[in-house]
Amino acid sequence: MEDYEFLSWRKIKQLIKKTVDAFLKKHDLKMIDVILMNGLYIHPDADTLNDLSDALCVNKGQASRSMDSLVKRGYVTSEVDIADRRLIHFALTEKGQQLTKELDDVRQKGIQKIMVGIPEDKIQIFIDVLHQINQNIKRISKEGE
Repeated sequence: MEDYEFLSWRKIKQLIKKTVDAFLKKHDLKMIDVILMNGLYIHPDADTLNDLSDALCVNKGQASRSMDSLVKRGYVTSEVDIADRRLIHFALTEKGQQLTKELDDVRQKGIQKIMVGIPEDKIQIFIDVLHQINQNIKRISKEGE
């Protein structure tokens, strides 16, 4: 991959960060907060700290502190597992779902701006390549364990 291609990735990352930072500031949230809420939104079955930490590749300590804050602020509910009291299941509240949907809308508008002029078939190829990269990263991560 050429240096200019890496610069493009960096510019995309900066644009996304700028958009997300404005959202975080507006709602007084941290990046870990939106990562976890988005994880619950996309993967509602991954509802424990271990599940979320593994699925989202986030630190369990940070995730725990964030979840405590999100529960206190009314974005997430927590419920002790009846069969295994050591497990706590988390779910987005209506307030959390609305906020996550708002972030998703902001993100989608940003993506649409980036993708202007690119044919739909090329966008699908790009998505397929990103999916394969993600699968490769998961495989490599598991090999390292």
